[in-house]
Parts: sequence; C-alpha cells; structure tokens
Amino acid sequence: MANKNDLLKLTWYLEYGAQGTDDDPDNPLSRAVNRLFEEGKPFQRIALCFFGDLAPRISGSTPVGWLGVFTLSAAGQVIFFPGFAARPTGMVSFRRHPSHPLHDQAFHVDHLSLEKDRTQFHLTAPKSKGHIRRWPTYPLGDGRVLWCGMSVARETALR
Repeated sequence: MANKNDLLKLTWYLEYGAQGTDDDPDNPLSRAVNRLFEEGKPFQRIALCFFGDLAPRISGSTPVGWLGVFTLSAAGQVIFFPGFAARPTGMVSFRRHPSHPLHDQAFHVDHLSLEKDRTQFHLTAPKSKGHIRRWPTYPLGDGRVLWCGMSVARETALR
C-alpha cells in the first residue's frame, strides 16, 4: 500500500472548461501519464484535445469537454486516449453498411495505438492487459493516413 510519500500529483490548469477538479483516474490525461508513472512507458510528446465552445459564458453553450489525449510514445507510436464520460465496453467495426458489422466484441477500451510505420493500429485494454486485433490504415497521400474514426451521439458522452 502506498503512503503519502509515494504519491505524485500532477496538476494542469486550464483557462476553459467546467469549474472544479477532474481528479478521476479514468480521465484521459491521467490515463496517458499513468503509462509513464505506473508502467514505465515514456512518451516524447503529449497533446490535450477538447470539444466544445471555448467561450461558454458568452454563448451560453455547454463548457468544453475532453475529446481525448494524444501521445507520441518513445517507440514512435501515436496513442489516443479517448475522453468518453464512460469507458467503452465493446468494439464494433463496420465496412460499408452499419447493419453488417465486421467485428463486434465486448472489450474495455483504454486507448488506440497507431504503429510506428503508420500502416496499422490496434485497441488496448486498461493496464495493457489485452489487445484487439490490428486494422490497416488507409493512405491519404503526402505521408498522411486515416487510422480510425470516432463518433459520439451527444456532447454528454464526453467528459
């Protein structure tokens, strides 16, 4: 059991978003940095991504929420930690028509990893305790690839 001297607290102040503190260990920033602190997996870069109106007091819209966090791992993988309000418990993939899923499996998704060579990606469970297959990326030219898509039904699906 950890004592007070074993704890490391990371605080990141934002100019926008809902008032208060998001100290839930399931938020995407916490999950991204925990790969370093708990699993010893360093990263070269980190990018915090948000969804919503940056001026909610003016427009009266919903405050900014998490879209997710991207990291560039020391091994050259691009890793995306989605900012869902509730962690996904399954994965469904489609090609061409939503009534014919290619893949439908119960799985707790922590993050998506784009391989260093950018030709494929996979999904990873919390604490890297499992992976779901590899999918190919789609080359778009000029060194760009399409590697995944994400949709949400409503803003409240994001933290």
